[in-house]
Amino acid sequence: FKPPSTAPRAPTAKLSKSAATRSSRTGSTATSTVAGSGGRPPALNVGHLQELGRIYIMIAKMAKTRKEAIDNLIVAQHYLTRIFAMSVKTINEQLEAKPVPEGESPPAKIEIPTDLQG
Repeated sequence: FKPPSTAPRAPTAKLSKSAATRSSRTGSTATSTVAGSGGRPPALNVGHLQELGRIYIMIAKMAKTRKEAIDNLIVAQHYLTRIFAMSVKTINEQLEAKPVPEGESPPAKIEIPTDLQG
């Protein structure tokens, strides 16, 4: 454990009035959703899930114990698996939207296993 530094801090840059107004107007998605309508927050897209997966992998690399590392890797796996599931869902939707020529059968749907197999 390293105690916090008591060295003086460098002065922080102040936002101009227009920058401060702009950021307060837009607000964050989480803040506006929670404070606003009280509805469900927006869904995470693939970019969000990828970043979350990478973050949890980095946290696992810095873990002090093996259990902590495994716990973080399981969370990372969850987010990365959701990317795969979203991709498969999108492919299936595109296949369904495509017209099927007369006399041909529609393409088979891609199925993701719902349980682990030994």
